[in-house]
Amino acid sequence: MPPAAAEEPPAGNEPFAGNESFASTLTDDEDERLTNQSFGTISSKVADRDKGASPEDQACFATKLFYGWLTPLINAGVAVTSGKDGAQKRPLLPGDLLELPAEEFCDEVYESTFLPIWEAELLNPANPAIGPSLSTALKKAFGGQVYVGAVFKFIADACQVCIPVVLQVQLRWIGRFVDDPEDHKDRMWEGYMLSVLIMAMMLVFTYCFNASTFYTSKAFMKMRTASMLAIFDKSVKLPASHGFTGRVSQMHGTDCSRFLETSMLVQQVWSAPVFIVACVIVLYLFIGPAAFVGLAVAIITVPLQGIAAQTMGQGRFLASRMTDKRLQRVNEFVQGIRIIKFMSWERQFAAKTEETRQAEMVHLLTMHKARAVFQVMLTYAPLVIAFATFATAYGLGNDMRAEDVFPAFAVLNVLRVPLTIMPLAAAKLIELKVSVERINAFLLTADHEPIVRDVAGPVEGEVADDDDRGDENVRAMLEKDLGVFIPDVTVVFEQTQGAANDSMAPPTRDPKYQQPQQQQPPKGAAGGAPEEDAEPRVQRVPLMSVAGFEVPRGKLTIVIGPTAGGKSTLVNAIMGETLVSDESSKVYRRGTIGFVPQEAWIMNA
Repeated sequence: MPPAAAEEPPAGNEPFAGNESFASTLTDDEDERLTNQSFGTISSKVADRDKGASPEDQACFATKLFYGWLTPLINAGVAVTSGKDGAQKRPLLPGDLLELPAEEFCDEVYESTFLPIWEAELLNPANPAIGPSLSTALKKAFGGQVYVGAVFKFIADACQVCIPVVLQVQLRWIGRFVDDPEDHKDRMWEGYMLSVLIMAMMLVFTYCFNASTFYTSKAFMKMRTASMLAIFDKSVKLPASHGFTGRVSQMHGTDCSRFLETSMLVQQVWSAPVFIVACVIVLYLFIGPAAFVGLAVAIITVPLQGIAAQTMGQGRFLASRMTDKRLQRVNEFVQGIRIIKFMSWERQFAAKTEETRQAEMVHLLTMHKARAVFQVMLTYAPLVIAFATFATAYGLGNDMRAEDVFPAFAVLNVLRVPLTIMPLAAAKLIELKVSVERINAFLLTADHEPIVRDVAGPVEGEVADDDDRGDENVRAMLEKDLGVFIPDVTVVFEQTQGAANDSMAPPTRDPKYQQPQQQQPPKGAAGGAPEEDAEPRVQRVPLMSVAGFEVPRGKLTIVIGPTAGGKSTLVNAIMGETLVSDESSKVYRRGTIGFVPQEAWIMNA
């Protein structure tokens, strides 16, 4: 009998190929479990979440104060990744993660917290002049933790401003001790107390800064979650021909990520100016009027950085619009690929897509040029401020003593952070504002008008609802035992007039959220808007009429017709995925609907 061949390692070991010793010790069951989890199959522990099992929720005040609830996760990570304490060496898995706090579950964030506030904002806007505002709803729902983070940020900044002052006092004490050590021998405790005070303020600063980041990040993470779910929720309420495919993808992937990018810098928007003023006051106490020269240089550099940041935001906004248009055209290309291949329109469609891409690249180039200028000013502004400050102090004949120079350097050192971050924070805030406005405009588009009426009974002994008995179409449907009945429906499509008919045309806004507008003079009249500046107008154009269409129950019904004869439109009307005129009747259905769409494909030559 030939010797048994060495077994090949199972395919499940591939994610751990860099750790042969670990892979060789796995059993088949362990290998399958770890492989499934490493490729995204969520374990039962993660899937069956318990809202009361979060260590953060169960932690006491002291544990929350010092983030002690994270210790089990840190210990588990160290144990399983290093094989410590006899634990098997393996990667971290989803089941090792801690449970989320109850307030951070998606249903709590969106349905319980954000959605009621957003619905109230839709019906009764906080600012009727601009209409419903997503930013207002987000601030009402999750702004509390941002304000808590602001309090911690204020305490952290106060500690940073006070540290150079205490340092000056300590340097003066050291100078007196060096000059007369015998006289200060009995007062050594003062030096120790000043050192301990500096250390304590540094600890308070570190804790408060981290707490500010923690609470602010949690709030913006909830804003991101609520915005993503609102986008998905709105997407399923739009008609099938909404034309937002590319825009929805970008809002989900790019616009929602702005919340995370801004969360780390948003507190600098208000704290940086206050911190700069406080530092200038302290700097004035150290080196006199020369501090105002540094402030003047800072005032000159900040607007320049703001202009660069604004140019970056504008370039990003225009580039995102062209990205929406490009993605829409690519989607149209893919959806109509069969006709395009049959008619040999590849070059024309590719040229249109390339034209949009070139326009997008122009805006991206403008954005990156502004970013380069911004980065240069970001790097050299603190150096210029320090040079101008000390050069002026020396020119004014100030006595450059160590007890004044070193604290002044300390102030300028901490002053570099807000001077560097404040313009960047403003730029991120502008980008977030643009993204929120895009999402807000999308959420205010008109929902799909329901055109389907599901009729109940009489099926298996059931009787028709009271609301259905008075409808003659329902009675006719039940008498004929029909599964689908379309008495009289006119399918329409929306055409935008006054603007280019492409994906960037303004979406139709829901009438119940539309604010009343002032009456405009007629076009061509004195003071009136010229013809080319008229606001885009959406008009519904009839596409197809369906009258007396019946599908009997229990029979096979086939619809036959030429290409572009309306077969797919008819099926979409049965499913309620089309726009119809205001005079149209309902589409009556009984039972359930199953739909298998046709997909275009290309056969290899």
